Order: sequence, then structure tokens, then C-alpha cells
Amino acid sequence: MLKRLMAKVFPQTTASAVSDLERTLEKLSQAEACHSEAARQARQTACDLHDHADMQYALADRASMIHSRISKLLD
Repeated sequence: MLKRLMAKVFPQTTASAVSDLERTLEKLSQAEACHSEAARQARQTACDLHDHADMQYALADRASMIHSRISKLLD
């Protein structure tokens, strides 16, 4: 389809130029797929970091509570 359209719009376009364009479109498609995967991985990493931060906050809260109880026992 692309070759026919190019032949109508640019009759002087050679088969080589059309082939180059098709290769470029394929590379763009591959780059888009890589970008999508990188974005998915970035979202997953952000979720993992958020979960880790939540866990650290819970541990700090628990440590504070234990420290408070120990302080009360020592008084």
C-alpha cells in the first residue's frame, strides 16, 4: 500500500527510497516498542520504591513505639 501511494505521489521515487522508508518505519516501530517497555519498567520501579518507602515508614513507626515502651519501663 505504501509503495503504491508513494508511486502516485512521487512517481520519481525509486524502489530503493521506498525500501529505505519502510526500514525507517520498522525502526520507528521497534523504538516505540522499546519506549513502551522502558515506561512499563519505570512505572514498576516507581511502585516498588513506593512500597519500599511504605515498609520503611512502618518499620520506623514500630521502632519508635518500641523505643517509647522501653523508655517507659526504664522510668
